[in-house]
This record gives sequence, C-alpha cells and structure tokens, in this order.
Amino acid sequence: MSQNFTLQMLKFVVIDVIGDFFYFPFWWYTQGSKRILFFIWQKELDIFYSLGLNVWLKVMFKPMYADYSFGGRVISFFMRIVILIVDLLFVLLWNIGLVIILLVWLFLPPIALAGVLFNLPAI
Repeated sequence: MSQNFTLQMLKFVVIDVIGDFFYFPFWWYTQGSKRILFFIWQKELDIFYSLGLNVWLKVMFKPMYADYSFGGRVISFFMRIVILIVDLLFVLLWNIGLVIILLVWLFLPPIALAGVLFNLPAI
C-alpha cells in the first residue's frame, strides 16, 4: 500500500507538476493565444454592433426624421458624419486597449522570467 502511494505521488510530481511546468509556455503561445485572439475578436464584434456602425453606414444618405428638403438632407448628412467620426474615434481607442491586452499577454511570461532571473541572486 505504501509503495503504491509513493509511486502515485512520484508519478504526480514528475508527470503532472514538472510536465505542466514545461508545457506551460507551449500552451501560452498556442492555445492560450488562440483564446485571447478569440476574446479580442468577440470584443471587436461587440463594439461594432453596440455602436451600430453598420446601421449608420446604411442610412448615411437618408434624411433624418423624413425631412426630404435640401436643408434636412445636408444637416442629416453632416450630423451623421460627426457621429460616425466620434464612433470611429471610440473604436480606435477601444482597439488600442485591445492591442495593449494582446501585447501584455504575449510579453508577460518573458518579463516574469526576466524578473525572476534578475532577482535570483537576492534569493
């Protein structure tokens, strides 16, 4: 009984703990990166649909409030241009945030490893 328990503990330490330690970088840059890219893509779609950019582009040249006069068409067009510019600026800021998240994801393990190796003499 004791030998079986020792063998199972040894198997756990060697295969699971040490194996996971060496598998972690491979997972981080393959499946983990795939997950973070899927997350970023979902957030892109969320912001696109929450701002209704597709609707704004479809109705760009239609007058607002069914005002078909020349003045109504001009005011509607320029108001939609202003709203579209503001929305696109918001999307640009959102994309900058998502790129920062991606860069943090990609560079976090090397930075953590460098920090551990740099502070190793202090330990």
